[in-house]
Amino acid sequence: MAQALLAVVQVVPFILFAEVARLFLRGAGVGEFVAVGVAALLVMALSAAGTAVLLFGMHLYDARFAAALRRRLMDKLSTLPLGWFTNRKAADVKTLVGDDVAALHYLVTHSVLDLVAAIVTPVATLGYLFAVQWRLALVLLLPLVVFLVDDPDLTARRRQERSRAAHLGAGPRAGADLLSTIDQARCSVRGPLSTCRRRYAGWVMSWSVGSGKPRWRKPRRS
Repeated sequence: MAQALLAVVQVVPFILFAEVARLFLRGAGVGEFVAVGVAALLVMALSAAGTAVLLFGMHLYDARFAAALRRRLMDKLSTLPLGWFTNRKAADVKTLVGDDVAALHYLVTHSVLDLVAAIVTPVATLGYLFAVQWRLALVLLLPLVVFLVDDPDLTARRRQERSRAAHLGAGPRAGADLLSTIDQARCSVRGPLSTCRRRYAGWVMSWSVGSGKPRWRKPRRS
């Protein structure tokens, strides 16, 4: 609820900016411009202070939530048999208790606020535009209609691009594994490692370009 009110308040300066344009067209006096400017400053200060207080409260809640969750995880780990730790690395336990809990920071602190702002701000803006000039509001909705109509084609193109990226990425990864396990040892005997790196870089470039099969060139002997 607080984030929804802040999202509406953040739209008010733009409304006041439109009011300044009306004052210019009307030829208003200096006093009216000053009044609108002071109102805009007060609204922006209120918005900044409210956002800071809300984020501070959400970060406090996130810190308490993370601490309680880590305590519950440690209590659970203290009851597990030693064999559970034998089959796992210390980094796995650290990831479970530390990194995974820290990864929840955005979900707990920012996700709901961002979602509310992303919904309320456009709705409030469109509501103001429909109240002032509904024809202009309909014009602004045209890009959204075009996007919804063209979205199936965009989705298909994204799938093709992801499939091509996955196909291109499989080759270099496989080549990296091959070089690290077999060819690096062979290079240490037959030639300098820098030559092998240049050869592998050329192979990756030929694979990424997609002009035929990648060619694994042998290093020239000096």
